[in-house]
Amino acid sequence: MWRVNDRFEHMQAVSASSCSSILSYPLEVIIIVACCLVGILWGIFHIIAVEKIDVEGDVGYDGLHAKSSVNVYQRNSLVDLGHKISDGAKSFLK
Repeated sequence: MWRVNDRFEHMQAVSASSCSSILSYPLEVIIIVACCLVGILWGIFHIIAVEKIDVEGDVGYDGLHAKSSVNVYQRNSLVDLGHKISDGAKSFLK
């Protein structure tokens, strides 16, 4: 015996023992929603971590007295690029 699967519009063989899910429908929905919430929380955690990065601070690389091959123009260009990325991200997240 054959039946038409309405959603995908293709034929499937129907056997005496039909397919059954391992989990019940409400449990599947709970798992899907929980995974979505964990993903959103993970994203918020990383947004907060990125927001804490100080791109203008003069500590770190220069503070370690390391030789820097980046001149003043390049450094200012990088800071300007950081501002543009930050502004774009903030306007996207509003």
